[in-house]
Amino acid sequence: MTTVRRPAAAALSLIVTTAVLLLPAAPAHADEPGRLLLVMDSSGSMAEPAGDGRTKIEAAKTALGEVIDTLPDDAEVGMRVYGSEVFDRSDPGACEDSRLAVEIGTDNREELRAEVERYQPYGETPIAYALERAAEDVGDSGQRSILLVSDGEETCVPDPCPVAERIAAAGIDLRIDVVGLRVGGKAREQLTCIADRGRGTYYDAEDTDELTQTLRQVQERAVDELEVNGRPVQGTVQAADAPAIGPGSWVDEAGEGEEPRHYRIERRIPGSTLWAGVFMRPETGTTQLDVDLLTTAGERCGSGTAQVLTRYGGERGWLLADALASEDDEECAEGDLLLRVAHSGFGDPVSGQPYQLVVVEEPPAEQTGARADDRPAWRDLGEGPRQQVQGGSSMDDAPEVGEGTVTADIVPGEIQFFRVPLDFGQRLQARAVLPEATDYAPGHRFLHVQVLSPVAGDADEGGPTDPPDGQTGAVSGGGAAQASAGTPTVLWANRSSVLTENAALAGDYLVAVSYTDDDNRPTREQRPLELQLGVFGEAGDGAPTYRSSDPTPTPSASATPSTPSAPAPSEPAPSSTTAADQDQPDEPDQDGPGRGWLLGGAAAGVVLFGGLGVLTWRLLRRG
Repeated sequence: MTTVRRPAAAALSLIVTTAVLLLPAAPAHADEPGRLLLVMDSSGSMAEPAGDGRTKIEAAKTALGEVIDTLPDDAEVGMRVYGSEVFDRSDPGACEDSRLAVEIGTDNREELRAEVERYQPYGETPIAYALERAAEDVGDSGQRSILLVSDGEETCVPDPCPVAERIAAAGIDLRIDVVGLRVGGKAREQLTCIADRGRGTYYDAEDTDELTQTLRQVQERAVDELEVNGRPVQGTVQAADAPAIGPGSWVDEAGEGEEPRHYRIERRIPGSTLWAGVFMRPETGTTQLDVDLLTTAGERCGSGTAQVLTRYGGERGWLLADALASEDDEECAEGDLLLRVAHSGFGDPVSGQPYQLVVVEEPPAEQTGARADDRPAWRDLGEGPRQQVQGGSSMDDAPEVGEGTVTADIVPGEIQFFRVPLDFGQRLQARAVLPEATDYAPGHRFLHVQVLSPVAGDADEGGPTDPPDGQTGAVSGGGAAQASAGTPTVLWANRSSVLTENAALAGDYLVAVSYTDDDNRPTREQRPLELQLGVFGEAGDGAPTYRSSDPTPTPSASATPSTPSAPAPSEPAPSSTTAADQDQPDEPDQDGPGRGWLLGGAAAGVVLFGGLGVLTWRLLRRG
């Protein structure tokens, strides 16, 4: 495995910040938040220069101070040091010289600052022992991250590399990241091995200023676990007992085995069109969910099937499915509908795993606006204005970006989301580029780009003709790669075709960029990413006119699990011509999931990302 070299203090700040961001915020269902333990080298060699006139310990203290200042109140972080109390390896206890300086907890900045102030170079380097104790500190369940910082190799026994492998084998939710402070030769090989066997990332740190700048670039990075957002609700096995839900976002857990979960969507607007989506990140590489919209009599109105196959390796996949109940079907356009979510029986079960439900109700259209012409031709994007923006880690936290070139960093196993608003009459083109790089490990990697609709449908079906690249580009070693995708022009009438139906509403579209490894290596090699974006067409052209309606109040969940209350769903982002213009009921003023979830819908489809998973979807409608 090879890495990008970075200045010492800034690199350490970057890695610690990234590790903190890696910790998942506690979703509505969670009993236990993620935990991070910093394992810091306090050996005598930390008094050596870091490359910019400062010592390694000074660089580490500066970086830690910056990170501590920006820790979220709810981040569970602790600190362990090694080599701080016994001076020489011949002295008793030198190979067990490690102490838990700050227990893992929340809102503990003052304790961490005090320990950073005490942090000084002194003794030996008992890495293996420190890692073994760190594994006990982080516990045996939930999301756990150990960040090891060292400037040298192990001075005791055993070899820390197999120790790291044994620790990481304790569960999928445990990883060991490593930063090497100005190291080379055998020390670097050993630290790299620790990260590799520990299913983490190895980073080099050399000089301070440039890496401090890099820290600022990646502070918003979110290489984290999916957080599901919404009001808690508990679906039922029997359809007759289903809890009432309305437009917005809801959180529940999958049933045991193939046991279904039912929900009753209370229609507020006669003749409306309903979309329902399910969003989750399963803890398995192969699984499948069925999502159905049914009349209360059990007749199917729409259906989606989502399947995860980690074909190219990588990490846990992302699973999204949505189903549309068309207003063209009288039985499906009047009265309440049932939403049913169940494991299909294919692949591994997802029993008890959380998912997010998204319900959108679109008023009927009095005039549907323009109809689509032939597929547009791809237009040259050029470079345009450059903006440095790190992508979001989920649909909810995707940053809004404009036309031009977005620059970011990406690592294997990661997917990044970027949000681009589109009105009726507009279309989007996106081209992801990995520039050529040197000093990267052999093997193939894959770059993939996809455009998702406001409710996560595959919006690049029926997109522009003759794009310069396919949606997936292969990378050999550090070679360059490109991948392209684009939407059709957004029009209400697009829903009449299976190729364009996911570009049928205006709202926030998401560009999802995935970079994955062909051999499922757990380590991450950071690469620069360029994302070229272009929006074409006149906003508002061909827009529909929606019928005015007086919706009934949004129902509360009639059955909820015994978990803390989650944020209420957010309001749709308004567009002068979208369904969001229609009267909406008042909702509590709380933060909820991103606007993109609530702005319209995609015809019964499925979108999958995670590693470079296989996208599988099908449309089932009555008729």
